[in-house]
Amino acid sequence: MNSMIRFIQTSIIIVLLISSVNGQTFSPSNIKIVWKDSTAIPYMLFKNVQKAYPNATFMINGGKSTKSHHPIGLYVENGKRLSPIKTIQNPKISTGVKPSGVFVINKGKAYISNSMNQGHYNKVDYAIQSEPILIWNGKLNRKLPRGKTQMRNGVGIKKDGMVYFACLKMDYREFAQHFLDQGCISALQLDDEQSEIWQKEAKPSYSRYATIFVVE
Repeated sequence: MNSMIRFIQTSIIIVLLISSVNGQTFSPSNIKIVWKDSTAIPYMLFKNVQKAYPNATFMINGGKSTKSHHPIGLYVENGKRLSPIKTIQNPKISTGVKPSGVFVINKGKAYISNSMNQGHYNKVDYAIQSEPILIWNGKLNRKLPRGKTQMRNGVGIKKDGMVYFACLKMDYREFAQHFLDQGCISALQLDDEQSEIWQKEAKPSYSRYATIFVVE
C-alpha cells in the first residue's frame, strides 16, 4: 500500500512539473517579441536573448521563418514593421492549414486577429503572423486536421486577457483542445517544426530561431 501511495504521489509531481514547463500564463505587459540585436544581427539563440534581457524568466520561439532567420509574414517590434503581412494569393496551392492569424500586443493588452489587412497593425507595439488559428471566439477551428502528432507551440488569450503559451507534442486538434481546456477564447499556433520553451535557471539550448518571445 505504501509503495502504491508513493507511486501516485510521484506521478502527481511529474504531471505538475510537465504542466509547469509546457504551459505558462503571463500578463501581456511583461511580454516582448525580439528578432535582432542592436547591431541588426538576429539573436537566434535563447542564450543571446538572455544576455540582452538578464531579467528574463521565460522564453519561447515565435512563428515560422526562412532559412536565413527572417520571419515569414507580418512582424512588428517596438512599433516598427520589420516584415510585411503574407496574404494567400491562390488558396488552391497553399499547403498550410488555415486560417492565418496575427498575435498582437498593444498598450499592455493582447489579442489575436484574423485580419489580413496590414493597415490594421500600423500602430501596434508588437505583432507576429502565424498559422493556423486554433481557437476563435471560444470555439475550436473545425478545419484543423487530425493526426500528424509532433512538437508544436502556440499562444492563447484567456478570458481575463492573460496570455497563455504552450509547447506540447500533439496533433492539431489535441493542441487546440488544450488551449480550450486552459480557458482560452482565442489561440494561434506559432510553429510545428521546431518548438521549445526556456525558463529561468534552465540551461539554454543551441537551437536557432528567428523571433523569440521573452517575458521579464
